[in-house]
Amino acid sequence: MDILKTLSEQAENYQKIMEERIENLKNRSEVYKEHSSVFKDFYSHAYKPITGKSKGEKLNSKDVQETLDRIKSDIDVSHSQVGEISGDISDAYNSTQDYKTGIKNKIKYLTGLLSDINLMMDEEANSVVFKDSLSNRNFIDDDFTNSNKANIATSEGIATLSTVRDENISQHISKVTVGGDGEKGNYHIVKKVNISTASTEYDIQAKLKSEENPKDDEGAIADSNPSTWIEYQKIGIRPEDKERYILDWGSAKEIGDDLSFRINIELDKVRAINWIDISQYIPEKCNASPLIYTVRTSKDGSNFTPIYSKEAINQSINMVPQEYMEEDILNRDHNIKLSSQGVLSFSPVEAKFIEVILKQPIAYGEMVGDYYYTKTIKTGDEVVSKTIISKDMVPESILEGPPGIYRVD
Repeated sequence: MDILKTLSEQAENYQKIMEERIENLKNRSEVYKEHSSVFKDFYSHAYKPITGKSKGEKLNSKDVQETLDRIKSDIDVSHSQVGEISGDISDAYNSTQDYKTGIKNKIKYLTGLLSDINLMMDEEANSVVFKDSLSNRNFIDDDFTNSNKANIATSEGIATLSTVRDENISQHISKVTVGGDGEKGNYHIVKKVNISTASTEYDIQAKLKSEENPKDDEGAIADSNPSTWIEYQKIGIRPEDKERYILDWGSAKEIGDDLSFRINIELDKVRAINWIDISQYIPEKCNASPLIYTVRTSKDGSNFTPIYSKEAINQSINMVPQEYMEEDILNRDHNIKLSSQGVLSFSPVEAKFIEVILKQPIAYGEMVGDYYYTKTIKTGDEVVSKTIISKDMVPESILEGPPGIYRVD
């Protein structure tokens, strides 16, 4: 903020106040007195809001108007300064972004050099290394290329040449099982609806999503159909609510508890695999992506080996393509190739069993609900008692019927 400019603008406001006050004064003494008063007020309230009458004094319409004018003057001064601050912040942000882009470009350049050195260090002494980043095609002269060109794709840092063999192993999956510390399906998750009943007292305002589709089919994991998926959850409920409504669900130890989800896949026989695609489903209110904790393979179902040199991957699945993290490239672990959108590529391995463990470290809010039942005892029209009872105490005919009041003899 320009301090001198702020002071100057406040001085202009006080000058206007002084002109208004001395306009109708009759002698030099009154002018001098008013002049001294305004100057004293200015020096006392520099950089502060312009104040009017002191506490306890009565205000007339003229005083109120003067106060409003002063408030407007303060707002005008503040507004002009906010505009300047906004411009300064914008300039600083743009400068920072330019600096950040420059640093990233330098990192990419150094990463390329280190990758080249790593490649040459891994080769034998008599070998010849041909290298190209494949990120800049400006130096490729197409006029002198007579043979068929190779298809090169460099999305997300992966250079793809001709494909030797492409096979979807999902069609050879014989069994899929899931586990973890939660439960599969979207049970107890509700959505808002507006369903009228015979009595407005029992109009339905919410409905369980599981009544339409529970999303608990394990086969959806490997059916290669983007319109089907499985959901896995761990719901946290306050202890007083569980006790009040006699709820026997809500497996989280506390609200905000972590969630672990394990997927076990069994193929029909031992097969060669070199990539796994994990397509995530993001609920409407979820503000975090799950972490791929580990991926392991096995030939016999007993001895599992991580697909990467480190067992715990701990990387999130991003929604949009992103570049590889520089630290993953610099560590010389050529097996680590975790693409940002859930594609894990690795050196070919022979496997019949695949284990994938996902973790959800960040909880999010959802609207949950369940049916509950009350037992009411009446004497004539007078209610003697009304208590919430567990589902086990309710007759089957009532459980299968619509919401309402049922008479039980």
